[in-house]
Amino acid sequence: MRIACLQHVKRDFVDCGKEDKDAQEVVDILNRFYREDKKHKAGVNGWTVEDHLAYRQSYAPDILQDLLEKLEEISSRKDLLPKSTLAQAVGYALN
Repeated sequence: MRIACLQHVKRDFVDCGKEDKDAQEVVDILNRFYREDKKHKAGVNGWTVEDHLAYRQSYAPDILQDLLEKLEEISSRKDLLPKSTLAQAVGYALN
């Protein structure tokens, strides 16, 4: 799976505003990813790059699947205006 830079994806959804519940849910999913990622870092407490990669591979697939499902749910909405900030954020994340 090829994915865009998650920090740029997150920024686009933050720009949609907190009142947009779908955008906030995407931000929450991305925050879950970053919380997990910060638990262990290579070079800290004896963790190697390989340890960090293995740890990331243990949690990332489930979170990224949740993200993909949410993005597909949003993109399939009939009321989503193509030029809206939300539609553009979803388009960036999926392409």
